[in-house]
Amino acid sequence: MLFELCAKNYATRDGLVNGVSTKVLNSQEVIWILFNNPKCGQLTRIKNAHLYEHEILPTWTPIRTHIQRYSN
Repeated sequence: MLFELCAKNYATRDGLVNGVSTKVLNSQEVIWILFNNPKCGQLTRIKNAHLYEHEILPTWTPIRTHIQRYSN
């Protein structure tokens, strides 16, 4: 399943911007993203190398989940 990542630009230096094509794998605290362009997310993969387990390929990029609550 392909998704477009980001309603906003997440990390522009790393290519994590609105409209990039991805595949998504969800876990408890991290959403794993496989970008069509392997340069997208490269800095984030390096920064979060400690999150990789033996099931996760090094080409997948971890994005920590964030829930933002709005009050009325």
